[in-house]
Amino acid sequence: MEKTAITSLSRNSLRVLKLVWGWTPWLIIGISSMLVLGTVAGYGRQAAQAFLVNELVRSTSGVLSALLPLAVALFAVMFILPQIFYAVRSYFSRIFRFRLEEKVDFLFFEKRGALDVAHWEDPKKNDLLTITDENEHRLYNFAERFGDVLEGVVTVVIGASILAAYKWWTLPLVVVATVPELIVQLKYGKRVWGIFHGRAETRRRYVAFMHHFYNVTRVIELKLFQNISRFLDVIRGLYRSFQDEQIANERRRFRYSFLAFIAGGAGIIAVALAFIGDVVAARLEIGTFIFIIGAAVSFRSAVSGLFNTLGSQYEDNRFVSEIFRLLDLPAVIQEPAHPEILIASVTPEVVFENVSFSYPGATRRVLENVSFRIAPGEKIALVGRNGAGKTTLVKLLCRFYDPTEGRITVGGYDLRTIDRESWYAKLGILFQEFAHYEVSVEEAIAMGRSSVPMSQERVREAAQMSGATSFIEAWDDEYRQMLGRQFSGGVEPSLGQWQRLALARVFYRKAQVIVLDEPTASIDAEGEAEIFERFEKLSADQSVILISHRFSTVRKASKIIVLDEGHVVEAGSHEKLAKAPKGLYAHLFALQAKGYE
Repeated sequence: MEKTAITSLSRNSLRVLKLVWGWTPWLIIGISSMLVLGTVAGYGRQAAQAFLVNELVRSTSGVLSALLPLAVALFAVMFILPQIFYAVRSYFSRIFRFRLEEKVDFLFFEKRGALDVAHWEDPKKNDLLTITDENEHRLYNFAERFGDVLEGVVTVVIGASILAAYKWWTLPLVVVATVPELIVQLKYGKRVWGIFHGRAETRRRYVAFMHHFYNVTRVIELKLFQNISRFLDVIRGLYRSFQDEQIANERRRFRYSFLAFIAGGAGIIAVALAFIGDVVAARLEIGTFIFIIGAAVSFRSAVSGLFNTLGSQYEDNRFVSEIFRLLDLPAVIQEPAHPEILIASVTPEVVFENVSFSYPGATRRVLENVSFRIAPGEKIALVGRNGAGKTTLVKLLCRFYDPTEGRITVGGYDLRTIDRESWYAKLGILFQEFAHYEVSVEEAIAMGRSSVPMSQERVREAAQMSGATSFIEAWDDEYRQMLGRQFSGGVEPSLGQWQRLALARVFYRKAQVIVLDEPTASIDAEGEAEIFERFEKLSADQSVILISHRFSTVRKASKIIVLDEGHVVEAGSHEKLAKAPKGLYAHLFALQAKGYE
């Protein structure tokens, strides 16, 4: 095993031990105690068995050995004792597994919740997420094997002491015969990591295609477009591209493991031959001979087990390193040391000052010298062709990324100096892709401000504002209706209904700055008109940023900002922009209006 691998394995082992000790110290003590006592009791059972055999042999001469009753009693006690220790250990181990899974799962949940959007949108970080998603169980196994190591060490020490007490040279004989197993484990464990790491993107593509069969909308489209067979072929090809390598690796591992097991067995046979002469010469009792051979087998199994455990730890260590690499990912967006806290009751002015931006790793700028101002309570619209940079502007406003050049100020402060939580408390955002919360209707709407107790009145008001009242009140349980077919009595809202519920969350939030990215894309024209009539009734101090390709929805904005290839090319009211000769807004508006002629 190379030096760097030993260093990495030692470092990860200490870190995992520190984690599990911090989570469940009493369980660790209980399991360790039962392991040690159980191992000692196991050898004690072998010794009691040897004692009984020797006394039985003495009793075959016709004279009952005086120690035979003691031997029988001792054997009975030592036969039961290891089972008791094992039963207690098994109980502790099961509880430990439950606690470990809970702690590790929440460790991942917390980290995923803390990851910056930039991490999620980085392909290399996606590979890291794929590896850790598929191999989270290796962290459980890595932690649980410490018990195997402890048990193996105790077994080896006791077994070595027994062999050394009779013929010391049998110790290296058994160890050398077991070494090939370690070599096999290390060599082929390393190849397993190479397959997973080298094929991370392929596995990610496999998962992406596989998910088409877990969504009814996608399955319907696959059926109607006759793509079921095509997708199955792609999935099968992707699966086999990395699975075949693993199968070939396991096949080679089996061949060499088989030879290694034969070598290990030969070592035990050699030990047995070394003691047979002593038995024949009456220098060693039969029971003692059985005890020594049992100790040799236990010793050899423990050494082999330690080698296998070490090999398995080595195999999993690289995955554990990746898990810790994910957990240790530093934030892309750095929080200020002394952040500015926005005043809760004040709607801030938002200003983009010569903002330019390119995504990490890219050379092309998505935004170039963008400048505009949103006064408190102002309703503005962002329009432009697809890819013009509208959604990127919102990401910068949410501080998912920082501008490459220029700055964004909120309430007069550079956004980079503001406490994000105090800023997010003022924001109400609906993106094109929104969450479908499969909970009750009232819970789904109240997710808009879950930090405060749910208000039924506020839920109904938000539903009214989003136009969701009509279908909610038509459902059997109305606001307590479960959403999602996977739950008993649940309903599956249409896409337009889901969007209205998502919009209701924004209204429920009563945010001071509302950002809506295509908020009515899945809603019919009549419903859209009703919603935007209600937008006009928003509080005068609520700012709104609306992104939409429907000019019927943006024409009432007090200011329209037109983006094209990352530049602000026009700004003004609908009346002004619609009359501008050769203007992009006038051109797009005319094209859309023509479709209604």
